[in-house]
Amino acid sequence: MSALRPLLILVVGVLMMPTSPTGLAAQDSTPADEGRDAILAALGGAVDGRSGVWYTSNREFMRLEAVEPTASVDGGWMLWLVPSRSAAPQPTSTVETSGSSAELAILYRDGTPVGGESLLLDAAGRVRRRHRVDAAGATTLEERMVYRGDGTLRSIRHCVADGCLTARFAPPGVAGEESVVGDDLAVWIRFDADARPEYIRTERPSSVREEFRTYADGVLSERRIVEAGAETRERYVDGRIVRREERSGGRLIRGVDYRYDDRGRRVEQVTRERNATIRETWSYSGDAEIHERFENGTLVLRERVEGEEAVRTHFRDGAPVVREVFSGDTLVSRSIYRDGTFRESAP
Repeated sequence: MSALRPLLILVVGVLMMPTSPTGLAAQDSTPADEGRDAILAALGGAVDGRSGVWYTSNREFMRLEAVEPTASVDGGWMLWLVPSRSAAPQPTSTVETSGSSAELAILYRDGTPVGGESLLLDAAGRVRRRHRVDAAGATTLEERMVYRGDGTLRSIRHCVADGCLTARFAPPGVAGEESVVGDDLAVWIRFDADARPEYIRTERPSSVREEFRTYADGVLSERRIVEAGAETRERYVDGRIVRREERSGGRLIRGVDYRYDDRGRRVEQVTRERNATIRETWSYSGDAEIHERFENGTLVLRERVEGEEAVRTHFRDGAPVVREVFSGDTLVSRSIYRDGTFRESAP
């Protein structure tokens, strides 16, 4: 996508050097000066450097904590914010800019300017437009927000280097539809009267995915997904999945049943496919969890996990063959079952 024209023009005062953050030399014609000037020029701003507030920040331009410009900041992210001021009306949007104000911020990393952001705020202080540039002044982000009369957000137009997305939002707390539409993705969501999603449609150039949700007593009771001729159905009880079915061409190809204990912990999962039945169980003893896996009725794996340690025993024809000990994801030892006992081998 070609570079976008700046959406916010700031018309004030004489351009001066702002108070320097940690690591930024307060002298004329430094590299930091040049970077700052490129950012300001790209944002169309001229600012009075004698005013402004410093914040600790991050790469998303968030104002985390107000600090003195000489404060030591862990990680080196600082944001210099110019106070709000009247914004000049723009010929194409005089209604939108009426009574509005503008803010401009420069983001520093370890004392070097790395980007800038300009905001157009309406009379209620809500962000109407956002424009971000990098250290060279190239546009990295543009957003435009539209609000309803009650102040709730109606839509956002979000543009980055590789394209734009438009998101439209339903009024909060009532039935309605929301959408996100871009060049190669479109998502529609329909909400019921209690603002719960009941239909989700996702379109891509090569696929369409539909999801239907049903609720009972305020919680999810059924979920159905249809995509590329396949259908998946899930049933829920008390918010937990108890049955999952996968169908293709109308035929059941895989079914999974789930059970839980009275504390909501998983205790059994049985998967049935055309030629196999896989049964998995979980039991609990103190801080330990024991997991067993059976294939067509034969034990193939037993795993005991306690803290960072996991002991996995593999079986063949119901008899143990290998035992492995892990600490986190690291294999500590491996033992081979031979002559009625486990004999350690190299991990």
